[in-house]
Amino acid sequence: MKKVIFNLLYNTLLTRNVILPFKKGIRYIFVFHDISNTSSFHNSSTYSTDVKVFENNVDWIQKHFKIVDLDKLTDESYRDEHHSNLASIVFDDGFYSVLETALPYLHKKNISFTIFANQTAIQENWLWCSSLLIARKNNNIKYLENIFSKTPVHNKLSFEKFLNDPVTFICESKLPDDDYSIFREPEYESSKIYLDEKDIKFLFSEGVIIGNHTKTHKHLSTCSDEIIRQEIIENKEYLEKLLNTQINHFAIPFGFHTTYNAYALKIAHEAHAHVYDTTKNYLKPSNQGLIPRVALQNENKSKLFSYVNYPLIRNINQDEVL
Repeated sequence: MKKVIFNLLYNTLLTRNVILPFKKGIRYIFVFHDISNTSSFHNSSTYSTDVKVFENNVDWIQKHFKIVDLDKLTDESYRDEHHSNLASIVFDDGFYSVLETALPYLHKKNISFTIFANQTAIQENWLWCSSLLIARKNNNIKYLENIFSKTPVHNKLSFEKFLNDPVTFICESKLPDDDYSIFREPEYESSKIYLDEKDIKFLFSEGVIIGNHTKTHKHLSTCSDEIIRQEIIENKEYLEKLLNTQINHFAIPFGFHTTYNAYALKIAHEAHAHVYDTTKNYLKPSNQGLIPRVALQNENKSKLFSYVNYPLIRNINQDEVL
């Protein structure tokens, strides 16, 4: 009977604001990517958040948390001194829409944030995953067939299934010599998609924290040790030289446990104070080694509450609840 009551409470409370008011010092990191509407050239159902939804999400976060930058959020002494529930907002990949669309709204609300950036995106205005998804959106069959034919596991999956989720397909493949140049498409690089060096310097001067997100956003668990080191260390050194500052934060591309390995974590931890994955969980001393971030895209309020409440409810002792 106790189990039935607990499950009922669990499912009823998940999407409502009935947990946070009784918590103190809870910390969450919310991660976005591109902020744009469907009419934008690079907008993708995989990584883009509608502008109005983004604003609503930010309002929701600010209503339920004190929003601080990553340096403060990851500082245990700051947490101990402040009893508020804390949150940070971060962006992966460095889309230009962060400067063009997100920054004005966040500045108006006096909200700090972080960008995890890639050298290839900054210098060359492309990343393999965005090129792939733009091609899919524009039904560029010739481009997609070429990519499909050059991946080692293409004979294990039909082209139709590849089209359903091409990024996951590539992530589960190992390209010959880690060669991602096959994804380049000049047509997709002609429109400004990513922040360039001038943009990154400006945002840094405005107080935005810049973090490392690897050089080219490769799927690290499929890379050789040499390529993993290049991806992590070369991007860190590039950003440090560009901004004349130390880069302390590293976000694993994709961030799921299948997208990195022990060697990648070793190199990341050796070079950075804080390393982040993508796990729907809150920050606590026990997970400081690999800090969780909650990925958002086009969630409504009920879904936001469920993301926050689930890990909190999961850790409640049934006897305490009942």
